[in-house]
Order: sequence, then structure tokens, then C-alpha cells
Amino acid sequence: IPSRISDELAQRHQEILAINLRALTTIAKLAQAFADEGLSYVVIKGPLRAEQVYGSMDVRFGSDVDVYTDRDHYRAAAQVLEERLGYTCLVPKDDRWWHDYLGEAPFAATNPSAVLIDLHNQLQQPGGPYPSDLDSFVENAETRAIGRASARILSPENALMLTAISFGKAVRNAEPWIAYAHELSYALHQMPSSAEGSLKDRAREIGIGRLFDEFLQASKALFADPIADDATEARKRLAMASCGLAPHGLLARSRASWRWTEGAGLARPARFSRAILREAKGRMAYRTSTRFD
Repeated sequence: IPSRISDELAQRHQEILAINLRALTTIAKLAQAFADEGLSYVVIKGPLRAEQVYGSMDVRFGSDVDVYTDRDHYRAAAQVLEERLGYTCLVPKDDRWWHDYLGEAPFAATNPSAVLIDLHNQLQQPGGPYPSDLDSFVENAETRAIGRASARILSPENALMLTAISFGKAVRNAEPWIAYAHELSYALHQMPSSAEGSLKDRAREIGIGRLFDEFLQASKALFADPIADDATEARKRLAMASCGLAPHGLLARSRASWRWTEGAGLARPARFSRAILREAKGRMAYRTSTRFD
């Protein structure tokens, strides 16, 4: 590697590490406050997930801290963020798009060193696939030490289920998904050979089996071998799509939702119709929601 590039990479690692250390400080405070109030939660994505996958916190960063709690504890968790940690919710409490359809809300602190917190009460977007057993994501969480503090994070298996959901969101929106595909490929490389079957079983168990199968297939096709000049056109198109550079075809979002809808016989179109209807209602709510353009 040329010295100029290696120097830039080293500087980038330092910048990522500095950002992630700020996030860890926020996570530790949040985790302690939620524990004190007896609130069930799990931290998703972020530097703790990066360490879980790659064994290091300087390989990728997030611009905020994402934490999930169920709908029964969502308002109480928001109150803890505001009253104990000094955060302010950036969207109105009656904004249905954010709280009910998107299922999350952003919170900002007056302290500039504290990172933004996204509080979630669901793990999908309208029209996209979602896990049918969210309780198990919290119940099976792992505890990860942060100095003298600790926080609850998703188990490796459930974290990959969430990565599959993020892949689905990116595909429907024609956004880059290469990082999600790499995470799956790298994680499987570190796991025993039986892990792939276990992940497929878990995905089917929670209702995202079709989505995970497509995610796995795309990850393998993308990272099995280097993409050379003589690669097939299909593989080149896949590489372009993974970077969000492929054209978005007519009804691409609806076609993706149909591909990933579980069920057989009449159950499948019924589930698909409910998902599309919920997405349509979400779009109506979005028209009057708070925007951050």
C-alpha cells in the first residue's frame, strides 16, 4: 500500500475511534439510566456491534446511538432520556410517522460531546419485512462491558437478522447495501460451518426467511471472488446495485416486498396486502411529519 494511502487510512482509523469513544460514553450513561429505571432495552448497531463482528472499534462508525425498547416502555424510555440525561426529542410527541410508522424518534443533547440517540420501538419500516418475535431480541441480548459500566447488545444471531432487515430497507430504497453484505460474509467466515443453516432457521422462525435467503445469496455472489473485468454482466449489475448505483425499476419497492413476503396459498397475498396498506398509511402520515432534509 502506498505510504500516502496508508497514512490516510491510519488517520481515518483514529477519527473513527474518537467518534466511537464518544458513542460509548453515551451508551454507558444510557444503559445505566435505563437499568436504574428497570426498563428493558437493547443497543443495536454502533461501535459495540462493530467490535462484536470485527473485533475492533476503529473499522466503522455510526453518527448516532440506536437503542430499541418495546412499545410498552417506549414513552417511559423517552422520559428517561429527557429528564435524566438532558436530551430533547426532535419530533413532536404526536408525530405518527416517526413514533408509529417509522417506529423511532431522534433525541439530541445540549452537550455537544454527546451523540444523537435514536430510540426505536420497532425494527422495520412501513412496507418492509420485520421480525415476528421482537421480545426474543431483548430476552436473548448479551451484556458487554464498557469500562466499569455495561450495556445490553443483540446476540450475534439476532444482530445478523437486523442486518438482513437493513439490507432489505436499502434494496427497497435503492441505497448502498454493500456494508451489510460484507458484515454477513465476514461474520460467517468467523462462525462454524453449521452457522449458515442455523441463521436460515432463525430467519424462518421470525418470519424473514425469504429476505434472509436473498441477503445470503447476494452476499455470497458479491464476496465469493474478486469482481474482475471479465465478470458476468449479472455480477457487475449486482456490484453496482450494492453501491446504490443501479437504476431503480418500475414498482421495484413493491416487487421486493412481494419477494420477501412469507406464507403459502392465500396467506401470502393477504400479508403482502397488509404490508402495502400500512406503507400507504405511513406515506399519508409522512406528509405532515417533521422533516430533516
